[in-house]
Amino acid sequence: MIDEMSLAAWFKELAVLGTRPDGTPYRKLGDGSVGFISDVTGEPGAKIEMRALAAGFIPERYVRNMNSFTMAEQSKLLSGSAAVIGLGGLGGYVVELLARAGVGKLYIADFDDFDESNLNRQILATFESVHFS
Repeated sequence: MIDEMSLAAWFKELAVLGTRPDGTPYRKLGDGSVGFISDVTGEPGAKIEMRALAAGFIPERYVRNMNSFTMAEQSKLLSGSAAVIGLGGLGGYVVELLARAGVGKLYIADFDDFDESNLNRQILATFESVHFS
């Protein structure tokens, strides 16, 4: 594990200055920077992202969430988990929204086949998962 001072130096070196819609500046880390630090340190990318948020740097993938969540709230989502049972019309969209929001771990389960009569609302369906009549 890399110490906080060394990691903070990497964040400062790799960060890019961004501006929120209200004009407030923020420091962001591109996904490539998070991946690079992860590769060099051996720490998972999600852990690097959590440490970046704690140090006041926002990973690029969460920049668009800044209008909805504070950095502390984003960090809480990233360290959290959620379970979704049923991935049909509603469950599929819920899983997508939770992933986009940055929930750290998703536990998903559905033991049914998708039916071709309602594929228009089944965003997680694949050819292999569809029950054709």
